[in-house]
Amino acid sequence: MKDTTATNGGDLHAMMLDMKRTFDEVVLTHTDPRRAEEIFANPFYQAMSSTFSGTQEYMAMEKLGQLRARDEWDLIVVDTPPSRSALDFLDAPARLGRFLDGRMLRLFLAPARAGGKSVFSMVTASFGMFSRVLAKVIGGQLLSDLSGFVAALDSMFGGFRERAEQTYRILQAPETAFLVVAVPEPDAIREAGYFAGRLARERMPLHGLILNRVHAVAAPGLSAQESLAAAEVLAAAGDRTTADALRVHAALMRQVARETAVAAEFTREHPGVPVAPVPAQPADVHDLDGLREIGTGLAS
Repeated sequence: MKDTTATNGGDLHAMMLDMKRTFDEVVLTHTDPRRAEEIFANPFYQAMSSTFSGTQEYMAMEKLGQLRARDEWDLIVVDTPPSRSALDFLDAPARLGRFLDGRMLRLFLAPARAGGKSVFSMVTASFGMFSRVLAKVIGGQLLSDLSGFVAALDSMFGGFRERAEQTYRILQAPETAFLVVAVPEPDAIREAGYFAGRLARERMPLHGLILNRVHAVAAPGLSAQESLAAAEVLAAAGDRTTADALRVHAALMRQVARETAVAAEFTREHPGVPVAPVPAQPADVHDLDGLREIGTGLAS
């Protein structure tokens, strides 16, 4: 976690999710030390906690729940990837529930719940045949690792689901605010519209669209056509500097018109969602002073 102190007081803490560390913390919190060591040593856990698809979204939900439970922060901001990837974060509780309720998982849990026998033991004739076939397909050692992993985590599965669902309810709560950020480009606005529709269906509070890197002109009353016409006259008279400036103004006017038309598509589809433009900055924002400039632009 990185801390930045503002010149006028207050702190901004930034953290990037460490997926494996978060998973390890969950295991240590919800199991006894002996069981935790068994889980950490399991090859399947080592792979799942670092690389398996979907684990990052589960752990992001866990970390958000942890931060919220500590009650130390005035505001928690979750910055997700572009909207289609952000939906994986919203889908994590449901996906986890389907995984925990899956038939395959119940088959692996059956031997452990029947007395801790190996996955290859004959709990039933049909399961024994199934395990032998599966062992030939994926390998006996991997099947053993998977069975041991599932048995070791059995006591934690209910807690996973409960905490994920609780965090999901927090995302639907009135004190939560979703802000969709998009640049005024067609693809980005379509993504923003898709995400806004999903939030509406999930009854999650969408508070606005932040239209980022919006361009503006100092002389909006001078159209692109007038600028180009004047540029031709001035260039013929030998004033190339002013003519070039007018051409730049004409190009910027066209860009502003395109951005305005693209943003209007979102407004038509979601008329009740406020749109707040953020002017394009001359340099990347990397400190609190830069954030204040953006905040001033949003407030105005």
